[in-house]
Amino acid sequence: MSLQRLNAATDGKPATALMRGSVQRRLVLTFAALSGALLLCFGIAYLWSIWSLRDNEDLDSLTELVREIVDDAIRLPDGSIDLRMDEAELTSHRTIPGFEALVLDMQTGQVVWVTPASAEPRLRPLAEAKFRRIYATEQGKAPHDPLVRQTLAVQMRSGAGPLRVVVSRDGVPPGVASWLARKTSTVVLPIIVPLLIFVTLLGAYTVRRALKPVAQVAQEANRIGAASLNKRLDTTNVPREVRPLVNAVNRALARLDQAFQEQRRFTATAAHELRTPIALLLARIEGMDDRLLAEDLKRDIARLTRVVEQLLAVARLDSRLGLERVEIDVVAAAREVVSRLTPLAIAHGREIALIAGDRPLTINADRDALEAAIRNLVENALRFTAPGTAVEVTVERSGADAVIEVRDRGPGVPIADRKQIFARFWTRRNSGGSGLGLAIVSEIAALHGGSIAVNDNPGGGAAFRLALPQAPTQIAA
Repeated sequence: MSLQRLNAATDGKPATALMRGSVQRRLVLTFAALSGALLLCFGIAYLWSIWSLRDNEDLDSLTELVREIVDDAIRLPDGSIDLRMDEAELTSHRTIPGFEALVLDMQTGQVVWVTPASAEPRLRPLAEAKFRRIYATEQGKAPHDPLVRQTLAVQMRSGAGPLRVVVSRDGVPPGVASWLARKTSTVVLPIIVPLLIFVTLLGAYTVRRALKPVAQVAQEANRIGAASLNKRLDTTNVPREVRPLVNAVNRALARLDQAFQEQRRFTATAAHELRTPIALLLARIEGMDDRLLAEDLKRDIARLTRVVEQLLAVARLDSRLGLERVEIDVVAAAREVVSRLTPLAIAHGREIALIAGDRPLTINADRDALEAAIRNLVENALRFTAPGTAVEVTVERSGADAVIEVRDRGPGVPIADRKQIFARFWTRRNSGGSGLGLAIVSEIAALHGGSIAVNDNPGGGAAFRLALPQAPTQIAA
């Protein structure tokens, strides 16, 4: 795969997005899975530790019920006790299955409150017992009755003095499955889920921070193109585990740079060396007696000369040598190119028309590069425009840009080909071109911070629009 294809494969995709699909995602998911497993083990260990204490829940519930009954109790001036329970509390107690309660004043031995009255014979002995606290459960009378009778007798201190309280109710001891489900949903999950989310986010942040140098190196590598193969990736902040890969990429870039340099030198040398034999061949053709054959050979040599000149232009652009910005009148440059190519156009039954204002339109650009761009656009238009028609070259100002537009009356450029028409060596079938002219124009435009585009000519054909900024800009490296 060539370097251009490697760059194209990552265009529009940030380095973090490329990483997120592989290393970063795997690390975060693995970290989350391990954290989840660890927290799950803690949850199971917690449930196991409180499994032996599950019987105390009913006792705690009965103790809380006792507190609700006596917390607001006061002793009245006449020595009696008022529990001060409102109707809402009484209603709540009545909803408890099999609820019975008795409150005994330990100072007077009198029953303060009992509900229902029929429960006093059963509960009073427990209230008068000498034990400070009695907790008892009694299985239901039916063989398969799941109900149990839970009774608690306890001595409590209150605002009315010491009281003995007995509460009793029907209950169903929870099964293992229901107990686990209740504890998991009310105790374990409210702790584990937020903690797992926090740990996962912390892990994602840590992984992303750790891979940030790798993302920066990936972005730096993505900016390296054919014109900047001399650059190398910085390994200063790269993790030690990734450093061998970055060093391998640097070595690969060095080999690519060497190969590109050799290719450029070969292209420039070969094109330069071809000039002399072509000139000698042309001189010999001039002395031929067969003029028809001589003219045919001259046309072939002219085409060969044009290819050689384009190869030299490509080598010159690749090496970035000899590009010097000066103040140039675009109108004068276009007029010079048109005057040179007019005889060629007339010889092939075509014309060239220049449409420009009288005032100079100056920009800072390389003179040879600008004229080469205009010449390649005009030559391309002459090759495709229909015989007997004219190629129109328009020079005008558009905002802060100088715009050169070349319009022909040819078949036009299909929309599907407009993105690749400026690539090197790309040609339409049977076009007879080398595929270098428009690529040279595109590179010259890029070097000057401009743009090249092709659209439909309203009168039929294609319209190539070269826009170059008037303000001085740094030539791309």
